[in-house]
Amino acid sequence: MGALFEWCIINCSHAKLYTVINYLAEGYASCVVGKSNMFRRSDICAPDATQQEIKTGLAKFGKYMNEDNRIAEEILKLGKVHAISTDLAIQTHDSGKTMSIRDCLDRHTRWKRTRKFAVPLVTLIEPFFELVLNGVCGYYGFLWLLGPKVLSEWFSGIQGVDYSPVVCFTWLFWIFHVGCWLCSDIYIARCLDADFRLDGCLPGLREFPFFSWILRELFALPHHLFAIFGNTVNWRGKLLKLRWDGTIAPVDESILMTQEIVEKR
Repeated sequence: MGALFEWCIINCSHAKLYTVINYLAEGYASCVVGKSNMFRRSDICAPDATQQEIKTGLAKFGKYMNEDNRIAEEILKLGKVHAISTDLAIQTHDSGKTMSIRDCLDRHTRWKRTRKFAVPLVTLIEPFFELVLNGVCGYYGFLWLLGPKVLSEWFSGIQGVDYSPVVCFTWLFWIFHVGCWLCSDIYIARCLDADFRLDGCLPGLREFPFFSWILRELFALPHHLFAIFGNTVNWRGKLLKLRWDGTIAPVDESILMTQEIVEKR
């Protein structure tokens, strides 16, 4: 279940957000899906770099939690570009175990907190690219724009409808909004999975994980709010503190526990 939950995040939400940012900020910002990057060591070195500099080129990124984004920015500075491909990337995450929704949320909490320190502006606008908050803003925006008079003209004359114009508009808006959002996510997922065959067929409505998609959209905003109010991440059993320059430092858990006890007193 957790794997399908993450599939909805990567192939729908992240793909949509990253594609928009890469298009609008071409040449100025770099958004990539870090787990599936491919590049040459020489790509992150200056053209006149020596062989020794090329061999040790990755070492300078080791102090960062978001090393994938730092590498992408370095490539961007050298005038090179990247793209999201349609190749299928298989991950051996927690090999031998089944990923739960909790595992997936914990993982993306780490990603969101890392992005908060690396690209704060993107982290602030990220919830507005999600179904619920985007819909709430759109709903109240249309209510303000149309006003009660226009809504009354639209819905008061409908035979057999005993509900108020605002209630009718509310149902109509959210059905239309969710339907359009779902169709756009299915389209984006199909574009990314264009080279992936499931029983000889392209993944479509029959293969789309609707239940996981609904859960993901409902969890999106509360999970985002939970994730951004924190500055530590758990990485491979180690508690690390994030810094505003993007670097990380180990945290002594015993010190943290002592601080929490003092604060509670």
